[in-house]
Amino acid sequence: NPLGVMKTALSTLPNDLSRPSEHLGKTVAVISRQVDLLVRMISDFLEISRIEAGQLKLAKERCDARAVVVHAVDLFRAASPIHELLVDVPDRPVNVVWDSLRMEQVANNLVGNALKYSPAGGRVEVGIEQRDGEILLQVRDQGIGISREEQRVIFEPFQRGEVSRDTIAGVGLGLATAQRIVAAHGGRIELVSAPG
Repeated sequence: NPLGVMKTALSTLPNDLSRPSEHLGKTVAVISRQVDLLVRMISDFLEISRIEAGQLKLAKERCDARAVVVHAVDLFRAASPIHELLVDVPDRPVNVVWDSLRMEQVANNLVGNALKYSPAGGRVEVGIEQRDGEILLQVRDQGIGISREEQRVIFEPFQRGEVSRDTIAGVGLGLATAQRIVAAHGGRIELVSAPG
């Protein structure tokens, strides 16, 4: 709640309190990004706590899975203009029964990670399709890669790759949360990666 109040307060601040100031605008933008990050980290932490306690409730409904991809890309496209973000969705609806908000959280975590670990100018591709009776949500990036040893633990809470631990912000909850939400839907997450 306090973070929500801070976020709302920041959104009402004008970019210039007395006279135009480039510095003030940049400062407000930095604070706003950090509040977004904190909200996301706390949400992931609470989500993991609920999942581990067996209290994750899914509000499943029939919907078009393409919306999850489109919403995730729209969210990050404006926030990360230094990356090339591509979308690949079929022309026809991809009908599925799932908790749309939870699956949007999964897509946001995966796309957010792809952008965070990709170099400036790197391409991130997000797509969804029906294949062999399953819905496949795919995120592909040009990031730093993950070694085979780290892939064994990367979906555990508070685990992060050694290369990125000191240089990229995060606490290691995004992938753990995504994996558990997907598992609660009867699905699985698979990772294909190598360093570089």
